[in-house]
Amino acid sequence: MREIQTELHRIYITADKKKFLNEQDAIEHQDMITKTGEVKAMKVSETIMNVFKRNGWGVYHMAKPIQSLKVQNGSSLFKVNDVTEREVEMAFQESLTDTVSDLNERIGTCQTDTQTDSKQMENS
Repeated sequence: MREIQTELHRIYITADKKKFLNEQDAIEHQDMITKTGEVKAMKVSETIMNVFKRNGWGVYHMAKPIQSLKVQNGSSLFKVNDVTEREVEMAFQESLTDTVSDLNERIGTCQTDTQTDSKQMENS
């Protein structure tokens, strides 16, 4: 959220470029944007998992894709060392949530820089 001071009013601008005269309204709107971003990350993760399921795709551990299992007669039975759907979904959600958090943090840093600049201009 950025703060711009005009001769008569302070205007608060949120990440989606909406303008507010009331700081609290701007903060609440910015919080809603952040939560909406996290919800969108979860929906993207669900969509990716649906694509995997619909196409019959799976994910396996690259370091050791096949696991050898011993059977009674001494021969080996091989099993694909796959990753569960829940593990894949959680990994996607975590990655997307981290990305949303990073973007929100960058927006906050930009807003802080803008506020610092405007305060310096006021003092000049």
